[in-house]
Amino acid sequence: MPCLPRLARIFFSLASAAALSVYAYLAAFIRPIGDDYCISARLIGYDPLTASLIKYWYTSNRFSNQMVAWTADLLGPRGVALLAALSLLLWLAGLTWLLYESARLLKIRWDFWAGFLPAELITLISYYTAPNLFQSAQWRPGLMTYLLPLVIFAFIFAGILRGTRRLAGRAAAQRRIETSLAITLLFFTAFFAGGLSETAGALHISILGLALAFNFIWNKTPTRHPALVLITAALAGALLAMIGMFITPANAIRLEGAQSPSILDALLRAFTYAALFLSESARLLKISLGFTFVAGAALAFLYSKTADLSLPRRAWLGLLLIPLLTCLLIAATFAPSAYGQSFPVERVRFPAHALLAASLLTWGGLLGALAARLSLPRATTTLTAIALFTLALYPLWTIRNNYKLIPQYQRQAAQWDARDASIRAQAAAGEKNIVTWRLPDIANVNDLGPRPGHWINYCAAIVYGVDSISASQESP
Repeated sequence: MPCLPRLARIFFSLASAAALSVYAYLAAFIRPIGDDYCISARLIGYDPLTASLIKYWYTSNRFSNQMVAWTADLLGPRGVALLAALSLLLWLAGLTWLLYESARLLKIRWDFWAGFLPAELITLISYYTAPNLFQSAQWRPGLMTYLLPLVIFAFIFAGILRGTRRLAGRAAAQRRIETSLAITLLFFTAFFAGGLSETAGALHISILGLALAFNFIWNKTPTRHPALVLITAALAGALLAMIGMFITPANAIRLEGAQSPSILDALLRAFTYAALFLSESARLLKISLGFTFVAGAALAFLYSKTADLSLPRRAWLGLLLIPLLTCLLIAATFAPSAYGQSFPVERVRFPAHALLAASLLTWGGLLGALAARLSLPRATTTLTAIALFTLALYPLWTIRNNYKLIPQYQRQAAQWDARDASIRAQAAAGEKNIVTWRLPDIANVNDLGPRPGHWINYCAAIVYGVDSISASQESP
């Protein structure tokens, strides 16, 4: 049954796409809430660059967020919904491109379904296991800080692989021009992405640093020089962004005079947090993480059988290195929180969940590829394909839980739209002190309250162009 493995991959991919489509559909009902109002208020009367500088100097060390917010606000209140849906789709596209470039560089035959499916699984498991998905990947302040950097990183890493492959085969004159363009693009993209989040930035720097060391020590192929140049360009941009976030005067305001720990204490605390995160994930997410590992093993096993995949002689070392690197990189993502002397809150842990999903999928895939080299009965391939059909039911099962959220999201969006229209109608009629109704909080994110002087109400009043807003009435 030679076509059975391919049919299993296609079915699995379609099931995962169906599960992800529910998340994209939920994103359509996202509306501004909480910090969203203040993000938009900073743009009232200022261009995005000036707003970014004001925020960087007085409020927060993250200097790229206002540029993203300005782009979303061009579409009005619905811009936050488009940003949430588009970020999901772009992350999926970036991961797919990264896997494609990895296959090309390693001279592995590209199969769309075999390449697209791992990208789907990383995205799906990251979303499904996130402890507070709304704050991490749907609410604009959290999305810009914890999801969007991962989206951009996927494209940066794919661009490095593509540039490495192309530059290795170029003539000297053409290589100089393309190298200059690639260096400039990677540097500024990494700098911008680094300015979105110190948490994801620490992860980015760690991965680039490890990639630079790996290429310098072990890469003896013609790709060595272009790889070192391009990785260095991205690493320089990421490091400059991190330095910029570290030296801003806004840090003193945020820390409020708290004594900062030593670097050694922060590192020890980061590894402690990473160990705690991994132990809790293993305890609470056994089914999701086990599914990821087994799916990676089954996919790699079937692909190795049908595509004659060749592995390096020391590929088994990956089974030892992947867990160590995972612990190291998760500790890197927790280092900024450890420096601030607190365990990462739910939304801050989203990059760690994405990293854990990617690591388990890769670890299982490597084990499956190694198992394919063993002399196993011919029926093993058929049984693995059948197992893959069975595993594809898990993404469909996740739809059930998310489908239950649709009425809640729809109701919240409809109430918000009605209130938005009411506030704008009152403002257009000349009313400067608006009294409106309050909506339920979402995922521990507060809505407008009864006190006009509260910071959320104050920012909302600026956005709507009135003197004050209070939300004390019952919702109609």
